[in-house]
Amino acid sequence: MEVQPQLVLLQKTLLNVEGLGRQLYPELDLWKTAKPILEQWMHEKMGWQAALATFKQEVPNWAETLPTLPRKLHEIAQQVQAGKLKMQLSSHDLQQLKQEVRDASFRNAGALSGAAFIIGAAVIKGLDGYAPSMFIGIPTMSWVFGLWGGILLYLSLSDKK
Repeated sequence: MEVQPQLVLLQKTLLNVEGLGRQLYPELDLWKTAKPILEQWMHEKMGWQAALATFKQEVPNWAETLPTLPRKLHEIAQQVQAGKLKMQLSSHDLQQLKQEVRDASFRNAGALSGAAFIIGAAVIKGLDGYAPSMFIGIPTMSWVFGLWGGILLYLSLSDKK
């Protein structure tokens, strides 16, 4: 869950105010002081009276919309039956999600390939006790496979943002 910066700043401000208030008046309990004000505000914004006021504001809009609603629902039902109703998904977020899935797929494939090359290097080293071309007692093909696998693993697991 993402924490909004405004809430962090509000919490920090409240902490500073409470600390300063307690220095000036040690018996201060900011939450006990603020609770009645917050309850009143919540009652005004979220109570049944606020819901009734919102309802009163929206009723004129309903008077315009409700008469056409059955016709619109019937048209939609006909389009569904005819197979003409299509959903258009052209959201920027959807494109971004597709790109993230594609990137994750490439990273997974790269990591798997890198691990396979490293395992191949270990198998070549284990099976081939001596090869015509060796470097520090390890066959050159093991070095090539191991380095290539390490590079693939590094590139696929590193954060490239």
